[in-house]
Amino acid sequence: MVLNFNSEEIAVICGGNSKEREISLKTGFAVFQALKRKNLNVILHEISSFDEQEIFSKNFSFAFIALHGVGGEDGKIQSILSKRGIRYTGSGSESCNLTFDKSITKKFFKKNGINTPLFEIVSKDNALDLEKLKLKYPLIIKPSNEGSSIGIIKAYSLIDLEKAINELFKSYKKLVIEEYILGRELTVPFLHGEILPAIEIITRDGDYNFDAKYNRVDNNYICPANLEKSKWEELKNLSLKAFTICKCVGWARLDLIFSENQFYMLEINSVPGLTSHSLFPMSAKKIGKNFDDLVFDILCSCKYEKN
Repeated sequence: MVLNFNSEEIAVICGGNSKEREISLKTGFAVFQALKRKNLNVILHEISSFDEQEIFSKNFSFAFIALHGVGGEDGKIQSILSKRGIRYTGSGSESCNLTFDKSITKKFFKKNGINTPLFEIVSKDNALDLEKLKLKYPLIIKPSNEGSSIGIIKAYSLIDLEKAINELFKSYKKLVIEEYILGRELTVPFLHGEILPAIEIITRDGDYNFDAKYNRVDNNYICPANLEKSKWEELKNLSLKAFTICKCVGWARLDLIFSENQFYMLEINSVPGLTSHSLFPMSAKKIGKNFDDLVFDILCSCKYEKN
């Protein structure tokens, strides 16, 4: 399908009402500026809710989704745009719902033979006997439906675990409890069916949390990640399998841990950040693709049929 972006209005949709709103605004502005430099007919469309009247208060034919978190990565905005016949960037609503809900993603990984840390799902409606939990400490407890490492807590004991769950249940209905894997933190970008160079993330204290992602400047990034050729080929194949079975199209990013010669897949981000701290542009730069060209390439994912 040939898309004529020159004659149609493109909306960069950002903001939303999730806990990642501020990050979304930064991504949206960066994308808007990049497309302006490409001399495209683009508007910055900041929304504060997912009310259809607000979303369609401006006229546009294509949507660059720059929304992060609930509403933007869980299939909601994708479903709303699809009903109106608006073509948009990235994966469809089914894929986004699968990848945003970590409990579904991890079950899907396990079902399809993709290695992921051992885990359990706990919800307000489905309590677990924590004393009989067959997982090794330390454990990671995180909301099933959240992004940017928001709400992640590490537990070293049963007391820590109970405290973490009680705290997170104040804001979330469903949680993922998984074994903490000590190893090298990697991320793998995906663009139009191709795997881009992996990035290794090295933080001062070993935790790539929200603060490390968006506020700190002392992280070290190695791109491409230093892997033996055979392991890199293995990682590319595993990553492509993960993106394919999750029906990701256009662009996405896979986060994982490399430990004791094994890859442990953590999660897929269907709308990765495109801010000054973001990893996707860093990887693209290694293959000679500047930020503006990357953004335009992502825009071209509007052509794909969505599930």
